[in-house]
Amino acid sequence: MLVGLVYGLSAMGLTLIWGVMDVINLTHGTMIVGGMFALYFLATGLGVPPYLALLPVLIGGFLAGVRALLDRRAPAWSAGRR
Repeated sequence: MLVGLVYGLSAMGLTLIWGVMDVINLTHGTMIVGGMFALYFLATGLGVPPYLALLPVLIGGFLAGVRALLDRRAPAWSAGRR
């Protein structure tokens, strides 16, 4: 059930981005895998209960997203586009 929910959440994000921007953004998978690894290492390495380890992983992912949005530099691939 949980794996199906993760797949559904990823599919909804991909569909929303592709439908609105007409661009395929494959970063969703990377962020999901990164969050899962962070949660796994917090739970096994530090012995933190998984549901308690979820909070710092979510906050860290949120802050990483905010930092990416606030970064004013244009990516190298879009230097010629305005």
